Amino acid sequence: MKAGKQAILLLTISGWLVHNACALRDPFVCALNTYGSTGLAVVPHADVLPEKRFAVGIHNFSPEIVFAWPYLPGELGVVTTIRENEDLPDVFKEMSVNLKFRLLEESRRQLNLACGLERSELRKNGFFVVADRRLPSIFGRLMVGYGWQDITERMNGVFCGIAANIYHGMQLLGEYDGDDVNLGFRLLLSPQIKIDALCLGLRRLRQQTNVRSVFDENVSFGLSIDMKVKRPWKRKKKSN
Repeated sequence: MKAGKQAILLLTISGWLVHNACALRDPFVCALNTYGSTGLAVVPHADVLPEKRFAVGIHNFSPEIVFAWPYLPGELGVVTTIRENEDLPDVFKEMSVNLKFRLLEESRRQLNLACGLERSELRKNGFFVVADRRLPSIFGRLMVGYGWQDITERMNGVFCGIAANIYHGMQLLGEYDGDDVNLGFRLLLSPQIKIDALCLGLRRLRQQTNVRSVFDENVSFGLSIDMKVKRPWKRKKKSN
C-alpha cells in the first residue's frame, strides 16, 4: 500500500511538471543534440538558446555545455568525449567547438534561419545553413539544411529532420543527417530537464552482428538541463 501511494505521488508530480513544461511556447528549444548544439538527435535546428541562458548535457559519456550570446541571437557549444583511463590532455584534444547564429526569426511570413560553424578534433571544419518552421497542428518542427564538412559525411550536403509531439512532454525525432537516418525519443521531466533515447545510423545498424555492438555504436542516451544565467556581482540600484 505504501509503495502504491508513493507511485501515485510520483506520477502526480511528474504530470504536473510535464504540464508546466508544455505551457511554454516550445519547451524543446533548449534540448541539446549529440554534437553540443541545440537541435534534434544529431543535426542542429534553426533556433538558438534564449538570451541569458546556458545548457549542460551528456550523451554516452560525452559532456557538453552551450552558452547563449549575451548581445547577439546565437550560441557557443563545447563538447568532448571522456573514455576510461584517458588522460586529461587527451580529453582536450578531442574537444569540439560549435557556433550558431540566428539570421531570421520565425514569423507568419518567414522561416527560422540560422548558420553555424564547427571546429572539431583532428582539425575538421564545417559550415552549415539550416531553416525550420514550427508545426502548430502537432506542435513540432520541420527543418532542412545544407552543410559543408572537411572529412566526415555528417551534414555534408542536404540534411533534414522532423520533431513531432506524440503526447504532452513527449517528442519523436526523425532525421537524415546527410549520411544516415537517425530516430529518437525525447521526454520532458520539467521545463528545464530533457531526456533522450536515440537510435543513430539505421543503415549501419543492419550491419551489426551482436547486441553489444548495437549498444556501443548505435544507441545513445542523453540528458540536458538548461538554466538562466544569474549575475550575483551586479549591484542593485540604491533607492533615494
